[in-house]
Amino acid sequence: MSGAFTALLRKDFLYELRTGQTVVVALSFALLLGTLTAFGIQNAFLEPVVRERLMAPLCWVLFLVTASIVFGRAFHFERASGAIEGVVVSGASLVTFFLSKCVVFYLISILLHTSLVLVLSFLSQSEALFSSEFVLLSAMVLFAYVPLVVLLLALSFTSRLGAVLLPLLSLPLLFPLFFAATELTQVLVTEGELNFSSFWFALVLSLDIFYLLCGLALFPPVIRD
Repeated sequence: MSGAFTALLRKDFLYELRTGQTVVVALSFALLLGTLTAFGIQNAFLEPVVRERLMAPLCWVLFLVTASIVFGRAFHFERASGAIEGVVVSGASLVTFFLSKCVVFYLISILLHTSLVLVLSFLSQSEALFSSEFVLLSAMVLFAYVPLVVLLLALSFTSRLGAVLLPLLSLPLLFPLFFAATELTQVLVTEGELNFSSFWFALVLSLDIFYLLCGLALFPPVIRD
């Protein structure tokens, strides 16, 4: 299993290095949306306190919108080359394929989210999100986000409208995750620390486990069908 996992990871990384498709699009959208939003905040002549509080919802909304666009065509190579059909016919573990996709998507999500936060914070002249606790929260939220997105991409894999279907399918399911992330970030911005005993933190932790288990259980039958 480790050999197949390494081979699948190597395939995805080599494809990204050759084309740069996902990373370039992710960084471009992060720069564009982060810059436009930051300039909008600056020109709104808001009080510094209000500007700090806006960072909590903005960083997650911008990530959700940008990631939906970026990952909408993430399975384009597999669809064009018949790679998934090859994995199924070869008898390789689809769980391994799922986990390799999760690792690649997780790394891209970290890059995208970090870029958005840095651009938004720098141009808005805000340091509200520069803390180790926000890094921990971001890692947990992305850990829940990625398996669900990979599963939903598999569901829309056969459709040419996959880029459109992804946000339509994912937004209702991701609402509790990103609402909890926004609430926790708001507390972090206003109080300077996370409340690890809060309901919202427990919800994010539960969704980490739940979405991963759903992906592991449902991805193989979805791909086979």
